[in-house]
Amino acid sequence: MKANRAVERIQEMNETATKRGETQELLPHEIEADRRLEALLDDLAARTASAPPADFTRRVMEARGFAPWEVRSRQAWRVPVLAVSGLAAGTAGLALLPLWSLGPGTALQTWARVA
Repeated sequence: MKANRAVERIQEMNETATKRGETQELLPHEIEADRRLEALLDDLAARTASAPPADFTRRVMEARGFAPWEVRSRQAWRVPVLAVSGLAAGTAGLALLPLWSLGPGTALQTWARVA
């Protein structure tokens, strides 16, 4: 069978790589053997491949844990939204401070000097 032959070739190449060490460059016949093995494995995978079930993505997403750097949860956005909102409110407060403390006329003069 081709599948058994593929497994034998993989084991053979692993043994060869182990004996040879990973620092040596591949010889031309080894490169060709690797190319043929890849073609054989691609052919084997193409013949045995089947489509995943319709709900495969949903089941995988439900089964894996949530990572804080992911954006698929609304809770993960709470801190960044609060931080940006706080910065925006602080900036608006600083921009409007002359209006509240000095009155409209003086505030316009202050903004004209700054701009």
